[in-house]
Amino acid sequence: MLDGRLTRGMCEKRIFPDSFIFDGIDWHTYGEKQGEWLQRYSGLNQKQICWGDGASADKWFDSMLAGEGCDRPWMVMSEEDVPKSRFQQYAQEAPAVMGLDPLILEFCRNLTHDSRPVPHVDDPFWKTWEAAGMPAPEKSLGPFNTLEYNLLQACGAANRNILRVSAVAQATTSWDMCANVEWVVCAAKGKLPNQGKTIEFSTPPGSLDGHLAPTYREYRSNILRSSANYEIDMMAWTYYVNEICFLSELCDNADELWSLKRGEPWVCKHTPAGEQRLKDSLKNAYDGVSQNVVHARMLSGGHVGGGHIGGGHIGGGHIGGGHIGGGHIGGGHIGVLSTTATTTTTTVASVVTKVAGTIKVVIEIQDNMTQEVLETMFKKGIAQALSVSIEDVVKLTVSEVGQGRRLLSNQAKQYEVSYEIIAPTSMDADLLVEKANRITEANSTESQAFRQVLIAQDGVSKVLDVTVLIAAYKFEEQITTTASSKSKEPQSGMSGGVIVLIIFAVLLVLGGCLIAAGLAWRKRLAPAGARNNTKDARQSPGTLLRQTGAGQGEKKAVDNV
Repeated sequence: MLDGRLTRGMCEKRIFPDSFIFDGIDWHTYGEKQGEWLQRYSGLNQKQICWGDGASADKWFDSMLAGEGCDRPWMVMSEEDVPKSRFQQYAQEAPAVMGLDPLILEFCRNLTHDSRPVPHVDDPFWKTWEAAGMPAPEKSLGPFNTLEYNLLQACGAANRNILRVSAVAQATTSWDMCANVEWVVCAAKGKLPNQGKTIEFSTPPGSLDGHLAPTYREYRSNILRSSANYEIDMMAWTYYVNEICFLSELCDNADELWSLKRGEPWVCKHTPAGEQRLKDSLKNAYDGVSQNVVHARMLSGGHVGGGHIGGGHIGGGHIGGGHIGGGHIGGGHIGVLSTTATTTTTTVASVVTKVAGTIKVVIEIQDNMTQEVLETMFKKGIAQALSVSIEDVVKLTVSEVGQGRRLLSNQAKQYEVSYEIIAPTSMDADLLVEKANRITEANSTESQAFRQVLIAQDGVSKVLDVTVLIAAYKFEEQITTTASSKSKEPQSGMSGGVIVLIIFAVLLVLGGCLIAAGLAWRKRLAPAGARNNTKDARQSPGTLLRQTGAGQGEKKAVDNV
């Protein structure tokens, strides 16, 4: 389980209090006049919390929890979208979509098979929208406004409800964090325009880590301070975390959020108890943060300016120093008497590109098939259709649609098949996405290859239909691999210093023995008178002085050992 999962405890103790401090500008808007939206960012905002105080607060909470005003325009680009938004003229049911803005854009474009590129959410500085081939709106306040325009166009065309209100229209509408709460409650209750009941997530809630909030806040601060010409929307991360926390408090089935996949429909089960829980968590978190602390830290910047990026958790730390690269060899044991095998475990992080999607397959079978057989069959079919190894299909889930009634022989069954494939290095990921989407196109090479594998499976008599539920899309994911290696390490019971002393003592004894032997030999051979002739002794080979020199030389050699 993710340590930073946005459970109610994490939301109440960390996310909400932090938001009231660091997003305080967008919480403290009570009494803000129409058309003054952008003025709040001057840093001089001293207004009350957006729901007001006393009776005003009670009225706002009652209205918000009842889902009043859910039919207002939530997708606004300019004043002409108020009171009726051109982007909310849906031709069919329009589920709500939540997530990080760039991934919402990619998600909506996938639904309409729009293959234009979207800058990746992990880019340290995003590409300009011009470089990404994205059209700019007729009236623009800058690159951020371009993101809004593309989001509204794409999701409106895909029949999806999103929350996007541009400051271009501040004369006729507004947005703040209270409006954000209202929209999430409307989505949870299925009250958005033509919504139905479902919510979809372009960024799975289970992938969010609440502990990363300071990192993303600092990242946002650095980007906004460093460049006004690049589109960075990591600030959407902090708002999305709050939105998931609103759902976590409101919905009795919030635990289901953590296992949802991208685009998987979800319905919030809400009760009066959940409504009270959301109200209490917001009020208690705000009451726990004094007004003076809120405004002081909001205006001074809090811990947004320094901290974890560039030093500390990211970009520095444990790899490259520590246990690997230093240790026993090069100091310590010199006399090697034995060796010991040492196991070193190294964890390596890498980023892989994956392609994922969901299809519905209707097949006619002669009898019920086991889950293992179904998964193996579909995995083989997808691998064959995409010309990849079956090992590249790293994740696959098969769910029967409308199960519960036992099937008679030779009748149709429907299955939802969700897959994730690691893009091989030999194949372009965009090409893999195209091939995956052609599995559902009749008479395509990929469709025929997929169907042939299914027909070849014992028990399958016909493939009746293959349709797309979630179009294939690509994304990047960090994976970690652990490798173990064994190395032999010299071991000894003696230290190097002791061994050196032993060697020195042995050489000293040997030198003394040689000197003594030389003296004895001289006494035996030399005449008595010659023993007193030091001049002749110095000039004669094999004399004491020459022997002593040899001994000193040996001692010096010992000292240098």
